Amino acid sequence: MTLTLPTPDAGDTARQRFALELLLQQPVPGPEQLVASRNLLSDALPDISP
Repeated sequence: MTLTLPTPDAGDTARQRFALELLLQQPVPGPEQLVASRNLLSDALPDISP
């Protein structure tokens, strides 16, 4: 028997992150860490844009 969770709502980012962590079996960075990483990358590589 496999336990499943319902698909998280698009607006519930905490639940989406939790579901992704369960799927990947590793921590997923939060929004603050992602923004900080993006800022570091844009400062290090100014010629590359998303």
